[in-house]
Order: sequence, then C-alpha cells, then structure tokens
Amino acid sequence: MEKKLWQKVATAALAVALAVVPAVGLVGCGGNPADQVKSVVTSNFDQIKSLDAEAIDELGSMDELKELETTYGISSERLIKAFYGHFDYTVDSVEVDGDTATVKITSSNVDLQKVVESYMDSLTEFATSDEAQNLVTEGGQQAVQDKVVELLMAAFEAEDVPIATGQTDLAMERADNSWTYVNEGEVLQVLFGGQDLQSAMSQFS
Repeated sequence: MEKKLWQKVATAALAVALAVVPAVGLVGCGGNPADQVKSVVTSNFDQIKSLDAEAIDELGSMDELKELETTYGISSERLIKAFYGHFDYTVDSVEVDGDTATVKITSSNVDLQKVVESYMDSLTEFATSDEAQNLVTEGGQQAVQDKVVELLMAAFEAEDVPIATGQTDLAMERADNSWTYVNEGEVLQVLFGGQDLQSAMSQFS
C-alpha cells in the first residue's frame, strides 16, 4: 500500500506541475529575443513560486488530486504546498542562437529522494512497532492507512525537510514567434531543484 500511495502522490505532483507550466511558451511580445525568452520562463515559473489560494483552489479540481483526497484524505491544498512550498529559482543566463535558446536556471525544491527515503525508514520502523499492532487490532485497515498517510506528509512537511539545489539547461525553440520548451523533462527538473525525477522515482516504483 505504501508504494501505491507514493506513486499516486508523485503522479499528482507532476500533473500539477505540467498544468501550471504549459508545454508551449508565450508569444514574443517585442524586445530582443533574449528578453522574450526570459519573459516566457519567468511568467511560467513565477506561477509555481507564488501559488496563491485561487490558483490552488483551481488546481484542486484535477482528477489526480481529487482521487487522493477521496481515497486517502489528503487535501489538494496540503499536497500542493508540500511539493511546491519550497520552490525557488533564478535565471542565470539566456543564450539565443537564431530560433533556439538555452536558459540556465538555478532552482531549489524539496529533495524528493531524501524525503522518500526518510518516509520509507519511518514506515519500516512503524511496521515493527507496538503502535502498528494496536492500530490493526483497534482501528483496522483504515487506521493503518491513515497512519501511512500521516508518515508521508510528515516527511514532506518537516521543518528541516532536505532541499535540493541544482542548475538546469532549459532548451527552447521559436516557431511562429512563439518560444516553446523542447523537453518536458527539463521543465520538471527545474521545478524540482535540478533533480532527475525519472532516476529518483524509479527507486520507489
């Protein structure tokens, strides 16, 4: 069950990221190409950095988040804040060569691998504890599930939650005067502090 929960939470987090940061950038609004590219990037990633109550409420209607709330009782607001409450970034440089561009971005966010490792450790400790046995006896499967959810969210919401920081080379290209992202994986890498999500997530699939 713990792996199923984590997979669903991770899927929801990525769905939120891709909903907020579109695959297609904005149409250039004048100025030199480097300024246009930077405007696209900051417009998109600022939406994650400054998620407000209205944006969180709108994202809460996504099917992935509704399922988590219905099945596990994790509110969409709590989940979104857990994944993106620590996101920050800076645009270090923009290099444009004709209709292609490379944006170097330093970003930071929750270190997913370390957080999930901490969660798994807590889960293992809980599974062998008297508390687990008592929950099974007194509360049944629902009580155990509630505890598993509590352990996962506690790992993300810890005051000393580990933060990953890294630089990503974000490739972009221009077509019809619109700058778009070349690689969805690079966008996700920016959102998660330079982490290689596929590598990190494969350890817990």
